[in-house]
Amino acid sequence: STATVKGVKKGTATIVATVKNADETVADKLVSFQVTVNAKITELTKTNANISVEYGTTKANAISGLTGGWTATYEGGTTESYTIEKWDCANYNPKAPGEYVFTATVDNYTGTAPQATVTVKQGVIKSYETVNRTVPVGTSESVALATLPTEIKATLVGDATETFRVT
Repeated sequence: STATVKGVKKGTATIVATVKNADETVADKLVSFQVTVNAKITELTKTNANISVEYGTTKANAISGLTGGWTATYEGGTTESYTIEKWDCANYNPKAPGEYVFTATVDNYTGTAPQATVTVKQGVIKSYETVNRTVPVGTSESVALATLPTEIKATLVGDATETFRVT
């Protein structure tokens, strides 16, 4: 069976119900339920929702920088700190510097979905592997160069690693 409860404001309410047996006689026990009622959010704000991340930052780590610091305004005008957990950006590429617009999904919200821009910074090399080759005296330059690798690994700021072609 279902019941409708009216007049409950945001917060927690206790509802006491009488339980009936299959033969419609009243059971010996009362059942109480704790119900949490959330008012609808009418506005979500954050002073600066946009962030910059290092080259190679995973989507999950980028999202973690977007979640906190929001203020929710509820029907009736009350406000409180709010964390938005659900964000997505279909085209986010941690290894392509640029701006990516993330859109939030917020339950119980009547406004336009919040958005924030995540800027992936250009990769900056912090260190790279050292390559040493020893060739006999008198080796021609072309033979000496042929002993060098065609690719080298580098560690970037933010600890992403990349392999670069050597020309």
